[in-house]
Amino acid sequence: MLDGLPAPAFAQDWSGAGHDNLRTVEQLRAHGRLLCSAGLGEDEGHAVVDKAFPHALHEVMVISAGKRVRSGLHDHSAAYDTVLARLFGTFVDHCADAELAPVISWSYDPATGDRASIQSRKRFHAHLVGRTPQERAVIAAQATTLRHCDPYRRRRIVEEVAVLAAPLIADCVEPSRLAVMRHVPPTSAHPAAARFRLHDGWATAADPRFYRDLRVVHELLRRMYDAIAAAWLTGVSGHWRRPGRRARR
Repeated sequence: MLDGLPAPAFAQDWSGAGHDNLRTVEQLRAHGRLLCSAGLGEDEGHAVVDKAFPHALHEVMVISAGKRVRSGLHDHSAAYDTVLARLFGTFVDHCADAELAPVISWSYDPATGDRASIQSRKRFHAHLVGRTPQERAVIAAQATTLRHCDPYRRRRIVEEVAVLAAPLIADCVEPSRLAVMRHVPPTSAHPAAARFRLHDGWATAADPRFYRDLRVVHELLRRMYDAIAAAWLTGVSGHWRRPGRRARR
């Protein structure tokens, strides 16, 4: 693991860019340096943003930009899957031409509402990062294993629940429902979370079936989370409030 690499940000005033000011394409244009946007219907669309505060030197963000706030990939239509396939496929091709290592990531956390940023708006947004050879060299030179981290930090990165999740997902995933992803069973070398192998490597990013597979996996994880939460937690999430743990019976 390695702490985040520093990246230069744009010189601009971010003081007024709270989550309530990042609802529309116009606000994204004002605060996030909008590169392009397109609509897919009355309440669905996407925007590509050159981030004001990037995670890397080479990064753009793809964000859901319809009138309706859609938090997860599974909340979007099949047309959105096709758009992502074209955008991500083009990004991967660009990285290959520019000798960059592509990284595509996004998070899903619809119940956390205490962040004064776009995270609390809960729009689906994906980070497209191209790592340079120099950045990869820094990572290789400075990265360390979890065993060399203090226990508190180590548990924050990979806690027991992450290790338990791997066999649970392995038991619940249905291989027949996946077209271009193959689940890789957990091993002692990779005990945490779920891993999937893509049938055509990075080229799979340009295949709309990949996003349908991700939708299947995401819906599975959501059902698993809801079932576990119903058994263990009580109450509901709110601003600055999290559910409590059920008393033992």
